Amino acid sequence: MVLETPGTQHLKTTHWVVFGKRLQRDSFDVPAKKPEPPRIISPDMRAVGRAIKAARVEAGLTQEVLAEKSDIAPRVLQKIEAGRITILVTTLIRIRRALGCEFDDLLPR
Repeated sequence: MVLETPGTQHLKTTHWVVFGKRLQRDSFDVPAKKPEPPRIISPDMRAVGRAIKAARVEAGLTQEVLAEKSDIAPRVLQKIEAGRITILVTTLIRIRRALGCEFDDLLPR
């Protein structure tokens, strides 16, 4: 799988190649600035984010209110709902308690 790193300017085109869980460069060019590694998002994280958003909307809470009740930053909650970050179990527990729902409601089947 070859992924191109977004948002960086290179002297030559740089691609990242995924070998198992390690990323290796397949060219020897020097980037204009240090590139960010590409993000590979699990479909499960997107499903968890959609479930959290659905439970939040059903409870009638805004992201800001849920973030405050869960003691997490609103931007982190936005990223969780979008499925862009991997959620920690402790964070999932805090969100579940704030929503007043069960784990089964927040985990994909």
